[in-house]
Amino acid sequence: MSPSAFKALLLASVAAVVVAIVVVRADQAPDISRAPGDAALAPYVGHEADVSKIAIDAPDYKMTLVRKGQNWVAGDRGDFPAKPAAVATLLSSLAAMRLEERKTAKPELYSEIGVEDPGANAKSTRYTFEYASGAPAGGVIVGKRSVAGSLDQQGATFARRSGDKQAWLANGAPTAPRDISGWFPDLPTVPATEVKQVKIFEGDKLVFSADRDGDGHYARDDGGEPAANDTAVKRVGQALVGNDFEDVRPAAEMGPPSRHAQVGVGDGVIDMFVGDIAGKTFVRFDGNATGAAGELIARMKGFAYRPPGYRLTGLTQSLAELTAAEPAPIEPPADMSMPQGFPGAQPGSPANIPPEVLEQLRRQATSPPPR
Repeated sequence: MSPSAFKALLLASVAAVVVAIVVVRADQAPDISRAPGDAALAPYVGHEADVSKIAIDAPDYKMTLVRKGQNWVAGDRGDFPAKPAAVATLLSSLAAMRLEERKTAKPELYSEIGVEDPGANAKSTRYTFEYASGAPAGGVIVGKRSVAGSLDQQGATFARRSGDKQAWLANGAPTAPRDISGWFPDLPTVPATEVKQVKIFEGDKLVFSADRDGDGHYARDDGGEPAANDTAVKRVGQALVGNDFEDVRPAAEMGPPSRHAQVGVGDGVIDMFVGDIAGKTFVRFDGNATGAAGELIARMKGFAYRPPGYRLTGLTQSLAELTAAEPAPIEPPADMSMPQGFPGAQPGSPANIPPEVLEQLRRQATSPPPR
């Protein structure tokens, strides 16, 4: 073979090897457009103020937040007002996260770090953003916190951008409420001590009515039998205590009420109508009152909310429960003292403890601690 032919063959071989290496590397290292340490996780970085819509797909709920001027509302919940500060914190915390280390790009391994697409049994949370113009602003899927990264001051979180195969370990973590109620301002709370009267209606018929006396106990105002169960009646008013709730919906979505409880507060009343929305129990308010009770009625006008179960049970008690006999009080034993055979025990001392033992306990309680 001539020197020129050998040289040509050598150059062709080298070129083929170079091409093969490039193809292999391109296949093994996807998403090389973003470099660790300087690329942001959030796709809207630099345009936070232009984001006007956020769709949240979390393991326990779905919700869409929409910007209305300077305010934010839950667009899929009748525009119920949301906390602007909570939304701003989410946007800024995601924008601050930076991609630090490439992780898996294999969908079958996503669930190991919690970055799988939302769906049945998924543990990930997906945030999808949209600009005011209606143009999509991308999205992110947030997974588990990194155990190793948690030793760092900022911590670290597994995540990937929506539509990307490449998953990352990103420094920082999104700051967002854990449940639906955290996105909304707290509701006014009405102390149970302000409740003076409880009435229960089945349809349009009054089936139970009780007033609270000066000692704080409830009794049926018609003097009928069976008597009111004071504990059960008080649980009706306790449905107004606390400002947490699990969900909120337009009141128009609620079917015919299954229970109507009317609670007298001060010189006004709160009407609480219990009904179902999508198979879950909700409560809507009406009535006429002042103070916290009046503010609660005004805030929830046109909406129904789902209180926690421990408060909801007070409103759904049956008539039998409201009139059940009170359990007999537990009487303590007549003699709570120590056995009379206790050495040195004297009548009149606490639990018949010997005086010398009491003196020793007193000294130990008043003596300074050892150095």
